[in-house]
Amino acid sequence: MHKLTVGDGYAYLTRHVAAGDAGLSAGDSLTAYYEQTGNPQGRWMGGGPTALGDGRLRVGAAVSETAMTAVFRDGRDPITFEPLGTPYKQVVLGEGRHTVAGYDLTFTAPKSVSILWGLADDQTRTALYDTHGAALASTLQFVERSVIRTRVGAAGCRQVKTRGMIAAAFDHWDSRAGDPNLHTHVVVANKVQGPDGAWRSVDGRTLHAAVVTVSELYDALLADEVSRRIGASWSLRDRGERRNLAFELHGVARICWPSPPPARSRSTAPSSAGRRSSRSAAGEHRHARRRPGRGSI
Repeated sequence: MHKLTVGDGYAYLTRHVAAGDAGLSAGDSLTAYYEQTGNPQGRWMGGGPTALGDGRLRVGAAVSETAMTAVFRDGRDPITFEPLGTPYKQVVLGEGRHTVAGYDLTFTAPKSVSILWGLADDQTRTALYDTHGAALASTLQFVERSVIRTRVGAAGCRQVKTRGMIAAAFDHWDSRAGDPNLHTHVVVANKVQGPDGAWRSVDGRTLHAAVVTVSELYDALLADEVSRRIGASWSLRDRGERRNLAFELHGVARICWPSPPPARSRSTAPSSAGRRSSRSAAGEHRHARRRPGRGSI
């Protein structure tokens, strides 16, 4: 999990997370990026968006750059631009700690799933993309129901449930090295409504404590979905020195990814990102990666 702050954190969100790790400069347009690459825009998720824009913002609606600015930089409603509680204090160079604007949770399919997704026929690619989406949706329901909390009372002495999280999800097709790497960044806004309807911040301690649980839940749900939808089986694989064994799709050759693969960080992603498959596999993937499959989005 990566904590996003007002200022540098928001710049990271718009230039990297929303732009598929392309590293856009400050003057580049996100809209032009989506049009040129074929990568989809982000989409709103969670129960929180229904409280925005006087009920006009719908779950699944595209995330515009203006809306991202309002929510994650300014702490405001993305449609009415009214403050969601206390607006974020903007960064002043030289001043102390910056306000937390959100939390970036990254959900990454196992490397063997990404390789198969990147090179398979359209029907299989669509099925694999849908398994990722189903596992992600179920995991986020757990996060919203059992993890997202806020605090009330004197000095935040009491933890309470919320009316739902505001999250923006961004699908990425490959790694920075260009190899198949199906993953989704889910950026949870640091703005939630308590039971009384007042806007407050997320209790970050609860979210941090649940990172490993959320990671394992996504991995298990994805494995179940893949087995059920395409009939694939799994086998335990050696991932290299000083790394735990992990389940990968049976039949996807280990030679398709580096040995040893890059280290997996439990705090940032639920499964390994990998670096690059063979040159020929990467070339085929780049040719096909612009869409998960016909009609799948």
